[in-house]
Amino acid sequence: MRTYILDGYNLIHRMKGLRAELDQGLEAARARLEARCLPLLRRKDVRAVFVVYDGRQEAEERRPSGLRIIYTRGKESADSRILRLVREEEGRAGECIIVTDDREVGWHGKGLGGRVIGCAELEALLEGEGRRASGSGGSGNKSPSGHAPKEGLKTSDCKRITDEYRKQLGL
Repeated sequence: MRTYILDGYNLIHRMKGLRAELDQGLEAARARLEARCLPLLRRKDVRAVFVVYDGRQEAEERRPSGLRIIYTRGKESADSRILRLVREEEGRAGECIIVTDDREVGWHGKGLGGRVIGCAELEALLEGEGRRASGSGGSGNKSPSGHAPKEGLKTSDCKRITDEYRKQLGL
């Protein structure tokens, strides 16, 4: 089973259709992002979808759809909360997928055992889900360029490399 952890504001500022929503305010952009993520919850291989935002006081809301929305509190950033979620998911069976274009979050997330996909890859995945739901077929899991996304390093390789790097740095 997969768990998706989305870097909310990073996605809002990077995904094509969401940037325009910012003209109507953050609430509209958040609502649009959350609506676009609903097809992920319909997949049989998905256990949970978290959307993490900076702001407000610590709160986790579970939408009727099952989407889990987290607002960080005080000094904790969304980046820190995302990494904390990855650590919490580590003991569960399945894959933890972090969706962000933030290189630092991605690098640390991989080191913790997560798999990172970018905003464009999520968009392509959601577009494919939309085509399947509407019955229009589609080309499956392809990037906007029309090519299948390239697989990165395996999680085990990322952990091994990170451990070796830490040893070299004396950490």
